[in-house]
Amino acid sequence: MSIEKTPPRGTEPQESVQAEQPQPIIALSEEEVKSRLRFEIKRFKESKEAAATAVGPFHAMMERAKIEIEHLLLCLPQPKYRSDEGQAYISDRITISYDAKALDAVCQSFPEVRAIIWPHRTEKPSKSLTVR
Repeated sequence: MSIEKTPPRGTEPQESVQAEQPQPIIALSEEEVKSRLRFEIKRFKESKEAAATAVGPFHAMMERAKIEIEHLLLCLPQPKYRSDEGQAYISDRITISYDAKALDAVCQSFPEVRAIIWPHRTEKPSKSLTVR
């Protein structure tokens, strides 16, 4: 079994990142594909871990700043502030979510519920790559 592959379009490296250009592959055996996948998955995971390690201290600084900003905003008559450096404000929000699988199961069991809910249900096909 052979798999043909052409490099993705628009994969030029950014100025600050020197990414390797994918090499055109005419045909690979299934074993060669699996070997390359093992290598690329390992490289991906190592890169992700290195990036998380490098960014970690900045996330901690941002979290400390957010706590201090919120505390300071609460000292103002209205919790909002704007300056040349930026703006900050506190707004109340309510987040609502539903378990789609549970609602689908209810709709399967109760046609009268399905008649009400189904017209408001939307499905969007999506593709995702998971690397663990």
